[in-house]
Amino acid sequence: MHENKDDLDTATKSMKLTAATHLMQTGAEPTAKDLPELILIGSIGAVAHCSHLQWTLFNQALREVMKDDSLEWDKQSYIDSLVATGGKTRLKAYLRNLEGPNLSAELTSDENIKKVYDRKTELFVGAIKKAKEDGSVRIRPGIVELLRAAKDAGIKTGFCTTTVESVMTAFVETFELQDLFDFTFHEGCLPEIGYKGKPEPDCYLHAVRKILGENAVSTTEHKVLRNVIAFEDTQISMESPVRAGIPCVAFPSEWAVQQDFSKSVITVSEPPALAGFADGVVGEGYAENYIQALAGLCAKAKAAEDAKAIVQE
Repeated sequence: MHENKDDLDTATKSMKLTAATHLMQTGAEPTAKDLPELILIGSIGAVAHCSHLQWTLFNQALREVMKDDSLEWDKQSYIDSLVATGGKTRLKAYLRNLEGPNLSAELTSDENIKKVYDRKTELFVGAIKKAKEDGSVRIRPGIVELLRAAKDAGIKTGFCTTTVESVMTAFVETFELQDLFDFTFHEGCLPEIGYKGKPEPDCYLHAVRKILGENAVSTTEHKVLRNVIAFEDTQISMESPVRAGIPCVAFPSEWAVQQDFSKSVITVSEPPALAGFADGVVGEGYAENYIQALAGLCAKAKAAEDAKAIVQE
């Protein structure tokens, strides 16, 4: 009896899907080999909630530079702009889409936009440095404990942001993170990767090479070959580690909670949830819980890749 080729193809596809489903359900139990060798914090928004403050300071800078108190980047438009990366790029796009008598060529020129952005950066750095006194910027709960648990477990750590160096440095110094990062990347490092910022994968691939060595990244597929996990706060920034083959945990910032984080390995509102604690609370045994959670996420990501490979065979 000869079986129809279509029936065979359907049966084969069904078996592959069954195998893939089984792998996804049973293949994510973490073992010692699943422990990450490196975790990368990918943005200042994953360290602290600061979207509202930055919006306020953008408007202050805009009014100061243009000497016009009527100018305002409205809140909803600012929130909508967070689907793109780079403050200068987002500000330029917003201003050039506006219409009105006050929107001269000077206002929307690259030179003027740089002046506004530089002034906003100056204001933001000042606010970060005073954060411990006035609470204007508060570090996200559990992020320090997460980094400390990683360091104590021998896991390398990095800060892979493309914000300006002065902002990154202010965060690291104000919140005393110097000893918790083995590597930092910022806007000033972009020439090293051909100015390919997020959502391109290059900054993550560069960080992995610097910390784990050249052989940690495939030279043909340009994907990370070792156990690495990333943390991002917006969908567009999350694309960067995903394109580098790095599983990403999403910690949505306060104005990005409606974005699509379906490509993340997991989405949680705050870091303590990873360790099984209520949002904002880090309890006893957090270090062990964090490490087990990270290993589990690496195992989950590996199982997903294996399942995908089975279906594509």
